[in-house]
Amino acid sequence: MARPAVKREAVAHLKAELGLSERRACRIVGADRKMTRYRSVRPPETALRKRLRDLANERRRFGYRRLFVLLRREDEPSGINPELSIGKQCKLLSISRSSFYYQPKGETALNLTLMRQIDEQFLETPFFGVRQMTWHLRNEGHLVDEKRIRRLMRLMGLMP
Repeated sequence: MARPAVKREAVAHLKAELGLSERRACRIVGADRKMTRYRSVRPPETALRKRLRDLANERRRFGYRRLFVLLRREDEPSGINPELSIGKQCKLLSISRSSFYYQPKGETALNLTLMRQIDEQFLETPFFGVRQMTWHLRNEGHLVDEKRIRRLMRLMGLMP
């Protein structure tokens, strides 16, 4: 699947070199006619946009927040350029704006208690797997299933 810019160039080439009409060239390329007339209103590359792209390419595993922290350390005011709104910066990094404001929730109090009990029991019986640990916690009066215990034990690093 070709990008719109490539399709635009292909339509222009067919029109110029072969003398085809715009309608026929669009049909051959598989492009919408509106797409061929599109002109971007986005300003050209700014220094911040280039710097964000460089940082994203250098550190592919970093998320948008860590990139903003890096920019802040490099004396970019709060990691956000006043010329670009948060929405535009998120668009630049190809992330949704809502994910910029997302704050992950921690474990619930019940899960923390279960994790403490799993840890205590695992110290006594390190050979307990998920099934035996689930059985043990059920005998202590907790309503838990294997899926939850497996997730918690993985989170604690007690199993692969």
